[in-house]
Amino acid sequence: MPHGNPSSPGLTLLHALTALVADVASSPQPASGRLRFVLELTDDAVPDPEPGLHEALVQISQSKAFDLTAVLWAGRETQAQADAPPSRFWLYAPHGLGADLPPSFLYDMAAGLREALHLASCEPESPVTAIGREPAPDEAPETPANFHPRITAATVDWTQAAPTGSGEAAMPTTLPRPVHSLHLRGDTTTVALAQGILYAVDAGVQVLAVHAEGPCSRVLHAAIGQAVTRNRIVLALAGSCTGMPGWPAAYPEVIAIGCVDAQGIGVWQQSASGTVVDVAAMAAFSWQAQPLESANAEQGFGLAMRLVSQAASLWLAHFGHDDVAAEARQRNTTVQALFRAALQQTARRPAGFPSGLGAGILDTGSLLSLPLHAIRQPLPLAPSVPEAIGIRELLHHLYGSHQGQAGDAAAAPAFDWQAHASELSHTLLEKGRARLAAPDNVHQLFGQRPLSQTLTAALQQDAGQATGLSGLLAPANPPEPERLFASPASSVPSAGTPQNLATLLPRLARHTPRAITLEASGALLDVPGSAALLDAEGRAAVLHPLRERADRVGNREELLQDIAGLDASLALLHRDGAQADLHTGEYLLLESLVRLADRPVVAVTERDTPSGHRVQTLETRPTGQPGHPLGDWQDRVALHLRALEGGNGSQAGSVLASVGRIDLNGVHIGTGFVIRPGVIATNRHVLQSIGFNPYSPQRENGWFLHSEIAGHTPAHRVTINFSPSAQDASQAFRLTGVRWAGPNPILANSFRPSDLDLAFLIVEPVNAAGRPLPAPVSWGALNAASASSAIAGKGFFLVGYPVAPSAQELQGIAAVRNRLQTLYGLRGYGIKYFSVGEMGMTLTPLTFVHDITSLPGNSGSPIGVFDDIPRVVGVHFRGQTLAANYGHHLASVFQLHAGAARAIQT
Repeated sequence: MPHGNPSSPGLTLLHALTALVADVASSPQPASGRLRFVLELTDDAVPDPEPGLHEALVQISQSKAFDLTAVLWAGRETQAQADAPPSRFWLYAPHGLGADLPPSFLYDMAAGLREALHLASCEPESPVTAIGREPAPDEAPETPANFHPRITAATVDWTQAAPTGSGEAAMPTTLPRPVHSLHLRGDTTTVALAQGILYAVDAGVQVLAVHAEGPCSRVLHAAIGQAVTRNRIVLALAGSCTGMPGWPAAYPEVIAIGCVDAQGIGVWQQSASGTVVDVAAMAAFSWQAQPLESANAEQGFGLAMRLVSQAASLWLAHFGHDDVAAEARQRNTTVQALFRAALQQTARRPAGFPSGLGAGILDTGSLLSLPLHAIRQPLPLAPSVPEAIGIRELLHHLYGSHQGQAGDAAAAPAFDWQAHASELSHTLLEKGRARLAAPDNVHQLFGQRPLSQTLTAALQQDAGQATGLSGLLAPANPPEPERLFASPASSVPSAGTPQNLATLLPRLARHTPRAITLEASGALLDVPGSAALLDAEGRAAVLHPLRERADRVGNREELLQDIAGLDASLALLHRDGAQADLHTGEYLLLESLVRLADRPVVAVTERDTPSGHRVQTLETRPTGQPGHPLGDWQDRVALHLRALEGGNGSQAGSVLASVGRIDLNGVHIGTGFVIRPGVIATNRHVLQSIGFNPYSPQRENGWFLHSEIAGHTPAHRVTINFSPSAQDASQAFRLTGVRWAGPNPILANSFRPSDLDLAFLIVEPVNAAGRPLPAPVSWGALNAASASSAIAGKGFFLVGYPVAPSAQELQGIAAVRNRLQTLYGLRGYGIKYFSVGEMGMTLTPLTFVHDITSLPGNSGSPIGVFDDIPRVVGVHFRGQTLAANYGHHLASVFQLHAGAARAIQT
């Protein structure tokens, strides 16, 4: 087999990575988590391509440590069949390399392999995510008296679609026959799903229903093409909860299913919509027939798919598969195309039916009543690049209708859609999920991750104009490392409950004049007494600082409207106490009001000392605005301010000066601080955005920063900047390596207090400006056992760099909360702030709860205690909506994790 340039940037990267893991390449390889590339041979491949392909890979990769496996193909139940056609697709798996690598690395390596081996395509094996995990209905109505359950089709669910070590799909050895429809669901990979489809075709399954979505994949597209050619019906849910279609639904050969509500006039829970959707089905509450004359209630994406798949099985049984196939042959089309035409011809379209959900809603009765000869002639598939159609739809969802030319291949004749489709779809899907799903952690955001060199060059050559992909070349929006609030639906399902209001009322009332007098006399504020204090005079006092500041900031009219809304909510609390009827938005704003008052946030600034040194400091004196920016914390902070500044003027041991902002290529990722000379402490989920662990399985000491990989350009820059603005280049230092990281991956939507979200990075001791690294913070031996007794009532503080909260937060009231933050003096985002609060309960030996105001971007911030000498005792790593923030006990970490203790030894 001919092979091209073995020194391309992608192959140079492959050589560098395989060299890193060479010591484990000869060990037994794990069954999952491995890096695999799907190699697609050209149509002129030799009858037995394996020997030549293997030899070429040895020369190109400069290694024999890899597995090469044929992807099973339709008509080939075993690879030993002599009369079976040669496989077009092969899996190449280098030993020792894991799949958790930066996408740009994966696609650059794929491009190098494609060029060197003269392949039709090459793509990394990609994950496919299940669709249809909906909760059960909250309340099921009574079974209708005239409901008569009946089994309409033999259906089987296949949920074990995980790949095995050989790359084959983990399939059941037999299927009950006849099987009219097979539902393919579960988290899997593109290759495993493709092989599952081919297995089902060979097993005689007539209807294949795919409940999963992922990026565009050539091997998956080819498998679907085989199924359609062999007169199978292939259905796929168009997508769930992001509003955007994924693959395989976006392939033109697939019948894509959208979801509507019970009235048929609303999109069900952000079901995908757009031109790729063919027909919709009801996903709202419905009764479903079950065996043994029983019934159950169901709702969700899975319900919509079952309705369509059962209709397909009934249609085939009603007319007979052979007769349907004969009708399709006579029309020179496929059973799939004929069924699509019948579905769309008989779909009902009620008044108010939403656009972008296809021809209408499934009408099974009309479908079965339409004779085969009366079905309109199916339209031929548009003469377009199949990969471009779904990409065009994603562009429309992300950037608007003006970016809609990607589906016209003639518009960009020089652009190789086949070569770049996998990366394009992966990039656009990740951008959409980051924007719409508002994830908790930065490592899920794709905005700051670069494209591969190959795709970047192709887009620059095209200038992004003919393809409609100019949005990918625009500067990335600032990421949102962690959300200020988690999803309101999951974190505060009933925010304004009497219990919550009973806790909130005394915290609000203590800011009224009469409460100050009562507390001075030793009286305690109960709930009724607190409500009584929120009369007109009390409310005016609570809101007075806001009204004063509203005169000094922009958007005054909007801010005054917000204050009027807060006044109305306070009046309800005055009248009804803890039984006040406040909706979630009103409660959240009141909670924000209290937290900004009780847990103030002030910007870190700089000042020159009399001796001529410049130190980082806090504003602790009134500045002409009513009240003090630190409120009740003023005296405590003022007592420790010199220690926070560094005390001797050199900033040695200064907590404020030793905290910096971590950036990847100039984009804010998180916060870190100097814990030992040459060592930065931060969160593991921050590390997951700036580094990778190429080993399979991952090693504790196997981490590398993106900037460490030679031969990959443009070079990645991973830095930490200690200036208050994070813009002073003279205070920026290069991060050069990883000394240690917590053992378990930190997942965006899964909080496990036992996981250690901590990492230690290596930093240069002197930067390019000749400036030495700030001195380490003073950290103490506060642990879980001593937390409650040693520091009770002393108070805590946090230093970090917040970023703006997600636009999707708080059910649309994020903008209101942002204006409240403006009222309270927050100067902007991405700069250094100091905030205060208290420590709460200890959840595990490693993890504690705190209520210090921690805005998005504070991941990796040090948490200190106002002891005799302020010292750092923990690291902030996560926040949860109006419930709690979380940190790790440093002392406990070093006691329980030997690797962490070794990492900070000097």
